[in-house]
Amino acid sequence: GPSTAPLAWYFLGRAYQLDYRFDDAVEAYRHFSGTADKKTLDAHPVEALQQQCRNAKFLLANIKDIDVLNKVEVDAADFFRFYDLGNIGGKIVVTPDELLTPYDRKSGERFLTYLPDGGGPVYFSSYGKNGATGRDIYRCDLLPSSTFSTPVRLAGYVNTDQDEDYAVMGQDRKTFYFCSKGHNSMGGYDVFKCA
Repeated sequence: GPSTAPLAWYFLGRAYQLDYRFDDAVEAYRHFSGTADKKTLDAHPVEALQQQCRNAKFLLANIKDIDVLNKVEVDAADFFRFYDLGNIGGKIVVTPDELLTPYDRKSGERFLTYLPDGGGPVYFSSYGKNGATGRDIYRCDLLPSSTFSTPVRLAGYVNTDQDEDYAVMGQDRKTFYFCSKGHNSMGGYDVFKCA
């Protein structure tokens, strides 16, 4: 009703979204947008959340059955150590410190990078100088001197104003895998590939 606090609509929308009730979530976000003041709206932006709901409805209409091969519970800080990487031609390591910006270090977050066997371009995630577009995918080369070339933010379709991370170039050197909270994500990180 009219006496409902605007933030209640926001959190109701989040609850509906997490429960896959996407139409109800969009409606709750609409109520929130129509009743909250500018400060509250700025602190709890819903445009991306509403888009995630629309994306989810489309994606779930085309869902495929998946088979779970294995389930294991591990500490969040060590999850990357539990991937079976025997067939991907490389290894996942903590991102070398020289590739992190001062903003990355200040964030206190963990940064992981895929290092291909036999050299080649290295793709990694960084906030850049100020984090204006979240985490983005950067590219550099490991030089013969065991130092890295100057990182360059990937141009084109990969990076969005949301976070991108966990980039891997396939062994065919053509197929690029990455995770993003943007594009047509339904919330959190989804895996994408491009060629």
